[in-house]
Amino acid sequence: MEQSSAFGLGTSTRLYLNYLHVQQDSTPDGGVYTLGLPGYSSTNALLNGASPVSRKTFYGTDSDYEHDVQDTFTSRFEHDFNDNLTLTNTTRWSEIRQSYLLSAVMGHTFTQQNGEVYGTRLMNASDTVNKILTNQTNLTAKFSTLGVAHTVSTGVELTQENYNSYPYAFASNSVDLLHPSSDITVSPTTGYATRGRTNTLGVYAFDTLALTDRLSVNGGLRVDSYQTHYIADSATGHSNLKQSDNLFNWKIGALYHLTDNGNVYANYGVSQQPPGGVDFKLTNDSTDRTSRGGENINFSPEKTETAEVGTKWSLFNKKLLLSAAIFRTNIKNDAELDATTNEYVQNGSKRVEGYELSAAGDVTDRVHLMAGYAQQNTRTDKTSSTNDGSTSIPFTPKHSFTSWATWDVVDNVTVGVGARYVGTLHKIKDGATGTPSSVGHYWVADSMAAWRINPNLDLQLNVYNLTNKKYIAALNRSGYRYTPGAPRTWMLTANVHF
Repeated sequence: MEQSSAFGLGTSTRLYLNYLHVQQDSTPDGGVYTLGLPGYSSTNALLNGASPVSRKTFYGTDSDYEHDVQDTFTSRFEHDFNDNLTLTNTTRWSEIRQSYLLSAVMGHTFTQQNGEVYGTRLMNASDTVNKILTNQTNLTAKFSTLGVAHTVSTGVELTQENYNSYPYAFASNSVDLLHPSSDITVSPTTGYATRGRTNTLGVYAFDTLALTDRLSVNGGLRVDSYQTHYIADSATGHSNLKQSDNLFNWKIGALYHLTDNGNVYANYGVSQQPPGGVDFKLTNDSTDRTSRGGENINFSPEKTETAEVGTKWSLFNKKLLLSAAIFRTNIKNDAELDATTNEYVQNGSKRVEGYELSAAGDVTDRVHLMAGYAQQNTRTDKTSSTNDGSTSIPFTPKHSFTSWATWDVVDNVTVGVGARYVGTLHKIKDGATGTPSSVGHYWVADSMAAWRINPNLDLQLNVYNLTNKKYIAALNRSGYRYTPGAPRTWMLTANVHF
């Protein structure tokens, strides 16, 4: 449910209010056992060489559930002092509540009963509340100095984020790997509460300078002063840790219009991610260097450097838009586990580089086409980061493609068909044995039909995976289970305009 209101439209002072409520109740699926897939092997004679289990096999329990609720309120106040000076103040409050019980199969240890093979069913439980309150005041100004036109955006942002995780856990149990049953009852066990809070004060300024009619440059700096406070209890004790620092993020770019229809651009930026992660969890290396490296309060922020050079062209009276870009992203200060000491050290790095191409436009007045292709070449500085011995970043496809074509059959009816492609995914290198090292590439086709009944109502039918293709969408970290691609599904949407 979403409600929006606007006041003062068409005047120099405007107020926008928006409220969004989303609620979802479902049964989560922890994936299908990779038994029988290429690359699978087992020390158990009944499993080694066995045929794959059905893609519809459910390894969960009847107790599994997921309950999600999101409430978000946003207000935006705008005031134009004149045509060249605008003040904007935006306030947002949001709360996301999630609780779930998710069962997932593990097949690295076995027991055998009455000719059946049993593995472990892990019970993953979560009961969390995320809250965010933020206020941003922004001033946009347009002016000229020495014949150079400026568009400046500057402001202050105050944010408080809270993450609370409550005691909630379930014990693991066994599951028949070939013929699982969900008809079991599970009971909660004692857990430990954790609480995290991050307060951030951000100050920023960005400027776009029109040096000539064809050349403009832009750049900016943002400084964030933050403090994270993490409190947690565990079986080994009590944690009460704080981390604070100042982060400097910046970017610079240039845009040059080669002609009225085409341009080239270049951008470079640096951003940083402090220890703590999404749940603000912190550890101290004097007591624990074996947990996730990104949580260590004595580590430096992870730094990301991104560079991109590209071009965009509008052709045939703006009926066709072509774009191309090459990019490179470097991640430094990445924490990785030292295999000798079994401790995290901050000497890792990652790189993603490649190019992307896209085209969108009108083949005729009634036929429209969109297509995009991306190639990513990835690597880490590890000797081997994937299960098949390469140094590529795991679970990152080298090739991806998407396309969509629509046809306006008549003025109020449109039909369309699309295709998408994802390349091979390689599993991360870890201690798992006998699991697939990768999952293959796949193509999937989709279609749609839209009917504009009147200016106030239109209907749209989407059919996904039109050919009901069987494919693997994802492989979990250890490779013991996979997520099947969604079968043929359809969705009918009614849009009301008033």
